[in-house]
Amino acid sequence: MTLSSSMPLPSTASSHSDWRTLPLIAVCAISAQDASAQPFVLDASATYTLVASEVDRSTGLPSSASPGFIDPSESVRLTLQVSFAPGVGSTINYFSPPGTGVVLGWGSTRLDLKGTGGTVGTFSPVVAAPLFTPIQGFANPDELLGFGARANPYYLGQTSPINTSNPIDSLATLVWTPASYTPRTVSFNTHRLEAVTGVTNGIGLLVAPGQSDIVRMLGPITFAGTGPIVIVPAPATLPLLLAGLAFRRPRRGRATTPRRLA
Repeated sequence: MTLSSSMPLPSTASSHSDWRTLPLIAVCAISAQDASAQPFVLDASATYTLVASEVDRSTGLPSSASPGFIDPSESVRLTLQVSFAPGVGSTINYFSPPGTGVVLGWGSTRLDLKGTGGTVGTFSPVVAAPLFTPIQGFANPDELLGFGARANPYYLGQTSPINTSNPIDSLATLVWTPASYTPRTVSFNTHRLEAVTGVTNGIGLLVAPGQSDIVRMLGPITFAGTGPIVIVPAPATLPLLLAGLAFRRPRRGRATTPRRLA
């Protein structure tokens, strides 16, 4: 069960100085380019969505034990989605150095996942969409830094297939399990990648058979958060059951007549 719809955070247009924190679109160069120049593009945008859903803590399968809440039998699946423009097949202009290319698909995402409200817990390995390789990132007690996914051609060579989906519904997926189930409301938000020792920030590969190129987006990027995730110490049905029993308890001193089961 989905806990809440993703809540977009303010759209942010990046500056030339912070290109290393940005996701990229895979394109095929159709004009002469220096492969080491790593072009920038202005006329592209991306929107992230982060969806939280309940899963069984032991099996990882969808759970309905406490609809709308997370109880000790459950964990939270966090699913990162992305959509981008212009779409696959569109011609795109390079800002620097000048040139043009054709969009083939999404290239790479590397973000920080930060929690509020008490998100100390454990993070599972990241699972990537088909034809992507997961980027596991660095886990702190309450956050995951530098996670995401990168198009397989980055690792497997220029002839590898490319995922042409737009949007990509499950670009990167992981499971968070709270360290405790004390009552509270938490949330997770995605952020631009911050500097992490030993991390090559935000690189995406642009690949086509016989050609490769790197494009860094300078257009607007919209980040997202999960919205509220409510943690409870017991299944949601148990407090309701206890409250019902207390309400039906006979007053002290009053005789009661046993009821016969139907």
